Amino acid sequence: MNYDLLTEKDKQAIAKRQLKELEAQHFAFVLLEPSKLQDSQNHVSWQSQLLSLEQQLERFKKNVFKNQIDIETEEE
Repeated sequence: MNYDLLTEKDKQAIAKRQLKELEAQHFAFVLLEPSKLQDSQNHVSWQSQLLSLEQQLERFKKNVFKNQIDIETEEE
């Protein structure tokens, strides 16, 4: 899709912000891991949700790479 108002710098900033948000969600979710022994049913559900978050994060990273968006350079 051709974006008339978004510059490459805008796209870079959006992708970087979104990636940071996805990584923050993953990090926070990992901290909520229920006990495997004491709460096995919730742990299975948690594991499934974690896998879904990880797949979403990997898909996003792959699409950023595929669209050649450089998220490594600093935005100012």
